[in-house]
Amino acid sequence: MMVSWMLYTAGRFVYGFYAPLQLIQYQSQEPAVWVFPTPLPDRSQAPLVGTRVEAYGYSIQTPWNEQPKSKPHKSITLVTFSQNKAGMMLFDPGEDTSENLPVKMASDPDAKKLFSDRDRGSFYQLTADELAANPNEAKWWTPRKNVQLFMLLSFKELQMINFKSVHKIEAGELRGFQFGDPAKPRSRIMFKLFDSNDRQIRIQVSSDADDASALTQAQLNAMVASIRPAGKK
Repeated sequence: MMVSWMLYTAGRFVYGFYAPLQLIQYQSQEPAVWVFPTPLPDRSQAPLVGTRVEAYGYSIQTPWNEQPKSKPHKSITLVTFSQNKAGMMLFDPGEDTSENLPVKMASDPDAKKLFSDRDRGSFYQLTADELAANPNEAKWWTPRKNVQLFMLLSFKELQMINFKSVHKIEAGELRGFQFGDPAKPRSRIMFKLFDSNDRQIRIQVSSDADDASALTQAQLNAMVASIRPAGKK
């Protein structure tokens, strides 16, 4: 009986030691985990003379000079520019969604062992470390770090599921990431930005235009730089 118990205990130890490494090896087969933040291809800002959109306590200037249709939902406001074949989705920063799952887990006392002290202290830092997570960092002799890496890679996969590129951006008090590039027609871009209070602002911008009116990186840069608290010019 004692021998069986010792074998069982040893088996659990070995499994717990190597299981995270094996899971990361599975994750390494997914292209999304090999995408890392890169500098913006263009940091210039185009002049914007379009409509300013406001929701959830902040506003953003757009390049589209028409009165949009706005439809608020529970945690998302849809804004449509019909004439320009463009649209925006503005997400409520205070609403708990699946995208905020890392944030909720990072603040859970039972999840402390899954995240570093640095990640639990800042939602921006947690997002940055997720996107920088590299399967090659896994080592067989660091099982606890492997668990943390597995979690970061899991959330990275979730964030990158609809995008093939991500760029680190900074604009005034805002810092964060741009997912996607406008270089191709019918583009969709996601911004995940964080203000000086670590409050997350998420905005998705889409354009179906395939001519000269298509979105440019310079316009996107200007849109991010234009973000202000609601009512402030």
